[in-house]
Amino acid sequence: LIAILRQYPHTATPMAVLRSAVSTLGLCDTQSEDNSPEVNLQKSYRLTAAMGSIVAAWERIRNGLDPIAPRSDLYLAANFLYMMTGKEASPAAVSAINDYLVMLADHGMNASTFSARATTSTLSDMYSAITTAIGTLKGASHGGANEKAMLQFIDIGSPDRVDEWFDTLMSGNTRIMGIGHRVYKSGDPRMFIFKQKAAELAESTGDAKWYEIATRLEDRAMSHPYFSERKLYPNVDYYSAIVLYQCGIPIDQFTPLFAISRVAGWCAHVIEQWKDNRMMRPEVFYTGEHGLTWVSMENR
Repeated sequence: LIAILRQYPHTATPMAVLRSAVSTLGLCDTQSEDNSPEVNLQKSYRLTAAMGSIVAAWERIRNGLDPIAPRSDLYLAANFLYMMTGKEASPAAVSAINDYLVMLADHGMNASTFSARATTSTLSDMYSAITTAIGTLKGASHGGANEKAMLQFIDIGSPDRVDEWFDTLMSGNTRIMGIGHRVYKSGDPRMFIFKQKAAELAESTGDAKWYEIATRLEDRAMSHPYFSERKLYPNVDYYSAIVLYQCGIPIDQFTPLFAISRVAGWCAHVIEQWKDNRMMRPEVFYTGEHGLTWVSMENR
């Protein structure tokens, strides 16, 4: 797989690379078409272990460096940071990444989980289902939201610019990335943990700029009727973006890290789908015009 990764264009986006790499894992697994519970559980172990190695290896390869082998004395979060950067991470960074991996491992029937279960429902294999899920997570409205949130903070640039930036935003028709959630209408409970982690990292690194930008922007938004009336509060992406950035994760690797976490949940859902499967085939209803006159091709 490493040899194949070296052949990918270095300009490829990390999520596209991860999607293709996981699909390739299925080609390399002689039991890929065996969907028995025991074998699917083994596939889940391998996928959960391999995802971090793939993402870290690609970060090295695209920068002209050789991948780094994992260390047996480090757990998953610490190994991921070490394999990506070549340096042993600080305890604060390891703790933050570990919390991120735990907090995002599963979140109900979200879009990527649904797509994984839909693929499984056709009796397709584990690798196909996880590849489907990665493709779904790749979208900016799902896994890519924290990337957009961090780019927003970078655009603001300084805590002193928050008020000016917010006023300009409210005079137009632009949204604040990382605020609002389809489910949570009284605040995303995961956000509070990442806010605390962002504060701890700001203190441990001595760089509080990004945390101050985020908290000031949150205060402005929460005091504005537009957000309070619509019950729009910061979600998991808002402060987790700062956490990942402070840990030295490149912005375009935020979503792959999301996938490293969520693969555990995806695999659990795939296994559950196999236990009591029924093919998913939602009905659709035509809502267009009726009574139209058919016109032959030569007269169109």
